[in-house]
Amino acid sequence: MNCPYCGREVKDGEVFCECGRPVNLSGAAAGSSPQPAVSSGGTSSPYLPEGVSLESLHKPARSTPPIWLVAIVLLACVGVILFFMFKNGDITKESSWKTVERPEYTVKVPSALKDEKKRMVSIGADLLDFFSGKEAAILINKKDWTSSQKEMIKQLGKEATKEQIYNLFTKRWVTVNGVKTELTPKMKGEYIYFETETVKKNYIDKTDDLFEIEAYFVTDDSLYEVDVFCAKSDESKYKDTLYKLLDNFKLK
Repeated sequence: MNCPYCGREVKDGEVFCECGRPVNLSGAAAGSSPQPAVSSGGTSSPYLPEGVSLESLHKPARSTPPIWLVAIVLLACVGVILFFMFKNGDITKESSWKTVERPEYTVKVPSALKDEKKRMVSIGADLLDFFSGKEAAILINKKDWTSSQKEMIKQLGKEATKEQIYNLFTKRWVTVNGVKTELTPKMKGEYIYFETETVKKNYIDKTDDLFEIEAYFVTDDSLYEVDVFCAKSDESKYKDTLYKLLDNFKLK
């Protein structure tokens, strides 16, 4: 057959002529004049190949959310992430503290502090726990009494032994940055403690210049030392929190 538009010969079965126009539309006999396709609504359309409807060419474009809506969703997601980061990173928030159970004691530790005992092997076998983070650290040691010390404690009693240790600490001096300072021990509940400034490398991420509270818990068999640290510059900010950490150390 020949193309009704340009007259070129078109092979049987071909739908389009070389000129690009359709020559064998559905419902049109070969050689007859091409008829325009009509949509279901009765509107004429350009010539369409078989199987292609007018409606398919007029599908509404997929809507894209406005930029301001995308921005609000992104800001909300960032806000949620930052909220949980700061919630867990603030060591003063006791609601974020986790309870650590050990055979001999329990202690509550801020979630921001991680178990770093493995990197403190230089301390020796006396080390029981070490938790550290950017702002603070907790170190727990244990020293077993000798047989003679146990006998003395048995005779004196635990409270009198605490008094003996307290008196020993009144004669203790420390030197920090070349300055010699006498310690002032105090007693609070179950422990004897004193405050001092010290330099400890890699105890907290922020600095090596630290404020420290060193506390001692007396039992019939052992002396537990619990040291809590923060940056010296953060003493006023975290001092109360450090004491709360000591108050949450409980021997079983």
